[in-house]
Amino acid sequence: MCSKSTQTGPASFEYNDPYFTTRPSRAINAIANGKRVLLTSNTREGFRQDGGNKWKRGSYIGVFEIANVVCDENGLRFTFVSRVR
Repeated sequence: MCSKSTQTGPASFEYNDPYFTTRPSRAINAIANGKRVLLTSNTREGFRQDGGNKWKRGSYIGVFEIANVVCDENGLRFTFVSRVR
């Protein structure tokens, strides 16, 4: 399961995926413990059966430090803190 970060800092952008399902995952644990993510561009390609947007992954934008990682029944959320590369 994900853990909530107590780290705070100036950030201008937050990630929020309300369609994320809460299940144990090596990737989610890596995000919560490593505090870094890869950001990619995306193009919306329509809608999923559940009404959410259907996305196609584009090119990589960069590596970002993150904080305030939360994954629960409301989805996956975190705050971008700074660009690493």
